[in-house]
Amino acid sequence: MLANGYFSHWNLQGLGPEHRYALAGGRDAVAENLYTFWYRYEDGRAANRRLAAWSVTPRPASCRPGHRRTILDPAHTHVGVGIAYDPQRGEMRLAQEFVTRLVDMPALPVEAASGETLQVRGALLADALDPLINLAYQPLPGPFTAETVPSGTYRSRATIVEAIQPRLDGREFSAEVRLGQANTPASTRFGFGSNAGQKWSWPANSLCSPNRRSQLPL
Repeated sequence: MLANGYFSHWNLQGLGPEHRYALAGGRDAVAENLYTFWYRYEDGRAANRRLAAWSVTPRPASCRPGHRRTILDPAHTHVGVGIAYDPQRGEMRLAQEFVTRLVDMPALPVEAASGETLQVRGALLADALDPLINLAYQPLPGPFTAETVPSGTYRSRATIVEAIQPRLDGREFSAEVRLGQANTPASTRFGFGSNAGQKWSWPANSLCSPNRRSQLPL
């Protein structure tokens, strides 16, 4: 974001937080908070302050209710923080990635064709209950420029078309998920109940292509 001069939950390849997390090998539910800070002199020049001189505590005006809800959500099990700083421009970007890990399951294939059946299996972790597998479809990601990248609250473009109740054997679950709807890109979304409510995960989501195999997992 900082190097390309934009501020968005989407990157310039058209990928949102859950896509990027899945591409990095993540198989859990993920939520993201973003913040931007800058220092300027009155004439507009960058203050060029050392990073150690910054206060990284979000200003009250930037602590929106949605950010606060994400931070305080008791379902989150892990958090990562990334910071990028350009002293010449006096700008910083801060990203918080919140992960909710409710299942332990092997990665799905990173590519799949329309009509294939995926074998989904795994085990519920301590706080998870009521597993549900949803098959969702969404448009292929398209590239953005720094001027056209969406801003504001992130919302997934996936549309759920089928709900599948997996088989349960104690804490272990399994199901066969058939990818259908030719000519439509697909990603598999997995929902699991917990004491803190419903959460979604995108475990190495598969991309469905009617005539070829795509190398891009969603």
